[in-house]
Amino acid sequence: DEVARLLSAALMNCCWLLNPDAIIIGGGVAKAGNFLFEPLEKHLRAQLSPAFKENLRLLPARFGNEAGMVGAATLALEEAGFNVND
Repeated sequence: DEVARLLSAALMNCCWLLNPDAIIIGGGVAKAGNFLFEPLEKHLRAQLSPAFKENLRLLPARFGNEAGMVGAATLALEEAGFNVND
């Protein structure tokens, strides 16, 4: 719960600065699953004003812990001239 509380404080500052529609959590942090996501969302929503939390979604990264490698591979393919958007 302490980790979720501290992470929510950092994310709250990001929300105030950027007002995102979604926050994507990836890497090893996302591996914690609902053990982290449920208290994190609870703490984050408790701290944000309605204007910020109304449409905010907290989501795990699609590629989980592999997101960095997928991104690096995508950039390499694009630099080599491949169209990776298909």
